[in-house]
Amino acid sequence: MEISVKKVLLINGDISCSSVLDREAAFRDTMKISYNEILEWEQADYSSETILNYLRTNNVDVIVAFDTEILENAAKALKEYEDQYPPQLTELYGVGSSSKVIRYLENDNIVSIVVQDDYSMGYLGVRDAINAINGREEKERTEIAFKIVDHEHMYSEENQRLLFPFVR
Repeated sequence: MEISVKKVLLINGDISCSSVLDREAAFRDTMKISYNEILEWEQADYSSETILNYLRTNNVDVIVAFDTEILENAAKALKEYEDQYPPQLTELYGVGSSSKVIRYLENDNIVSIVVQDDYSMGYLGVRDAINAINGREEKERTEIAFKIVDHEHMYSEENQRLLFPFVR
């Protein structure tokens, strides 16, 4: 049986954001056991034009972005690239739930996204702040729920609550 090797582009995000760095490190560790070729790209400018220029000169099968703004720009660039050079089969995955990301997911420009439960994050943040003010600082790590959402399942009741928290 022949194994399909894909070129996976990891677009490195904001190095000052620990959550992005943690996601990237976990991704690298997980990908070590795959047969895929991992390409890492670090830029000062992650505009859609810069990403589009990269796509024009580099052949990639999969793009991964753990920063919402980079994911938005990558989706825009990939859409332009596929409009110019059809048919393309580049898959885009990432983290984020901005209105742009949701629109790109809805239009199948993004295969799937990881969405955090922002309501829980806000609630737990306020709870921990109140506890700290009252001298009851908790040392244990709190896990935040997340979901992987794709185009096909984005309108399930649970996913709608995560993607559209203020629409009821």
